[in-house]
Amino acid sequence: MRIYYLYHKSPKKWRELKRLAEICENSSVIKPVRSHGSRWASHKLAALQALVRDYSAIISHFEDMASGERADVRPDEVCKLKSYMKKLKCYKFLYHCCLYIDVLEEISKMSLVFQSEHTAIYRIAEQLESTIAALTLLQTVDGSNLLAFKEKLEVVVDADNNSIAYQYETVSFKSAGKTVPTTFNKAGFITSVVECIERRYANIDSDPVIAKSGAVLNCKLWPYHSVTDLDSFGNAEIESLGQHFKAILVANGCNVRRLLPEWVKLKRYVKRYWQGKLNDNDFSSSVWKIMFESEGNPTSQFANVLHLLQILLVLPVASAHVERCFSLLKRILGDWRTSLRLETIESLMRICTDGPSVEQFHSQAALTHWLNSGKSSRRTSVKPYGPRNKHTGEANPDADHVEDHKLINVLVDSDSDHDMSTDEFDNFGCDDDSNH
Repeated sequence: MRIYYLYHKSPKKWRELKRLAEICENSSVIKPVRSHGSRWASHKLAALQALVRDYSAIISHFEDMASGERADVRPDEVCKLKSYMKKLKCYKFLYHCCLYIDVLEEISKMSLVFQSEHTAIYRIAEQLESTIAALTLLQTVDGSNLLAFKEKLEVVVDADNNSIAYQYETVSFKSAGKTVPTTFNKAGFITSVVECIERRYANIDSDPVIAKSGAVLNCKLWPYHSVTDLDSFGNAEIESLGQHFKAILVANGCNVRRLLPEWVKLKRYVKRYWQGKLNDNDFSSSVWKIMFESEGNPTSQFANVLHLLQILLVLPVASAHVERCFSLLKRILGDWRTSLRLETIESLMRICTDGPSVEQFHSQAALTHWLNSGKSSRRTSVKPYGPRNKHTGEANPDADHVEDHKLINVLVDSDSDHDMSTDEFDNFGCDDDSNH
């Protein structure tokens, strides 16, 4: 069904749907969205959620347009709307929509974790197991959306006509059969989804780097209860990973022979100082953040093994960041910025992806660099547009230098609360008797 295009290409129909939702005492209505896109799980989830949320308003609007009493609706559109309603006003349709929402919510959570730039490699297997467990539970237990649907659904049995009618919110419709269709192959559907996910990520357990990295980096899995088990835990993985990245480690001055002794000391160090914080949700990330941000002792005694662990932590788990860079490049190279050099484009992209946020950015150094890096002196007192001011009298060689420093102090002084208005900026450095 192309419900999205029905309202996307017709602002009039969209206004009618919003007005109808207000009449039905709904404060707002979500515009139907497309079910396909680059992030397929999120797109399909958003489309289904919008349809189920405003189901009553959409059905009422379809019934009004398909009544045949409106001159602004063509006969072919009436037939199309009737076909839509035949599919929409069905118990099975709503049931499966709510079931798909419950399933897609779990898949979308996993997708967002995999696409995050800050997801470490050990989180892959952890999130995958969590998603499969949640989906398996849905085989026997109804999800929140399916439960909400069943609570709103009213079954009306007509004994005279030997039929069953349904009332969902303000919409009445009939079932295809004469009994309440309470049994669907929900377990079989979810089993198929789980099998597809397991096939898609089957190489996680067989990959020599991913499988071993997950056991080493996830500090919650370490056997803290036994010192003997802790000393032997992950030793084979460290030796294997050390041989896999030997060329990189040796090139950076690491002693590969010291990996295993330092690994044993590192585990005992974590047990001694951080074992009491195992219940923290982000325990592993906190441990590695402290280890890599600390300078000198005690973390310097683990320099070789920490270099190996740092390689594992920066391994990318998805290509979503690269795809976002392509979108960023399209925004930077707009219609007005087609003559940028490659060095400038790279610098702008690095600022957008790796630079500080607007709240943490201090513009003093940047403006000072801009002011002093030009081939000629910057004339900050010259207006960029409109008639320029005519200065009378002899030129003062120090005037521009003084104006430059006054402009920087006003624009970038982080300790000052003074905000320069547009008129003040345009008139900055102008004589009092000049024409504005």
